[in-house]
Amino acid sequence: MSTLPAERSGLDRLHQGFEVVQGLGSLQALGDDLDRLTSTCGASATAGRAWVFATVAASSDARPWAVIVRGADGGLTAAVFLVTIPGRAADTVWLAGSLMGHRSPILAADEDAAHRLGLGLMHALEARTRRAWIDLGPVDPSSGHLDAFLAAAPGISAFPVDPVPVVRRRGSSDVDDYLSPGMSRTLRKARNRLRGDGRTSRMEATRLPDEILGRLPELDACHRDRDHTQGRLSDLDDPRNRRIWFARLRRLAAAGLLELATISIDDDLAAYVLGLVDRGVYRVLEGHLVTRYARYAPGRLLEAAVVDRALKDPTLGTVDWMTSRAPDRLLCSNDLEPVVMLRLGMTAPRPADPRYEISG
Repeated sequence: MSTLPAERSGLDRLHQGFEVVQGLGSLQALGDDLDRLTSTCGASATAGRAWVFATVAASSDARPWAVIVRGADGGLTAAVFLVTIPGRAADTVWLAGSLMGHRSPILAADEDAAHRLGLGLMHALEARTRRAWIDLGPVDPSSGHLDAFLAAAPGISAFPVDPVPVVRRRGSSDVDDYLSPGMSRTLRKARNRLRGDGRTSRMEATRLPDEILGRLPELDACHRDRDHTQGRLSDLDDPRNRRIWFARLRRLAAAGLLELATISIDDDLAAYVLGLVDRGVYRVLEGHLVTRYARYAPGRLLEAAVVDRALKDPTLGTVDWMTSRAPDRLLCSNDLEPVVMLRLGMTAPRPADPRYEISG
């Protein structure tokens, strides 16, 4: 077992080769180490610095913390970032990368690090909770040596939830070859209606941060209006979600990971898609249409163009829809990626240990 580094401000030292890191400043100081770890693990952007630190920084009423494992050279070999949200009856613990429903991997460079990380997470949670169990996720089970993480303690288990649809390039790079007959008809009708009504349309895409950030208020209004028009509350009506949404987009844009694709009808925004260009995958973060243009299915037209471009890009070739919500309403898919939730069963209830109390 490697020797832990000397204690530092903002860190609580635990036994068995792991540490608990408390507070936003101490977490952000791990940024360079996190970049190296996500690169080593080949992890998605939902585990990376821009996504995770935007989440913990924007959760102003929450307490961010992490369990980490260091190697002999002091660098990170495993990490899990969490947010504790105070509640009236009991606190809620979330994986920072999964807050708002996106799956995120457990980061571990090898099986030994994953085992220590699982052990550390169990110890940290048991030391500060009286719950019988806690669910964390959704989690991407394809990376991070999840089996070793789960083997760290008998109280950790994983159970499958709805998988995430994806489109993988298989031979053809033409989106038309991946569409159902019904979706193909929808696109033909949309184009015919545009022509028949004498409308002009234009599609554009940009990865320039200033251009994307300048349109965030417009995208925010479109996002919420579409949700309300369909008779439901918007996820952006929640103040915490709204802060996280803005913070993630700003940081992802600054990191060069974010793309904004739009379709305009008669020079007015008709629909948009926000995507992450991430390690050979185009990940669709979200897409919404402006309700008054629904007759022309602009969201479908734009999604088809986005998917077609990703299929034709030799550096991409896979489109990830990112969540399992409403798979029957997607433009197309030809594969599924598994998703799990982690259930951490606690031992017999006991008073919280102040040495390991997580506080912002």
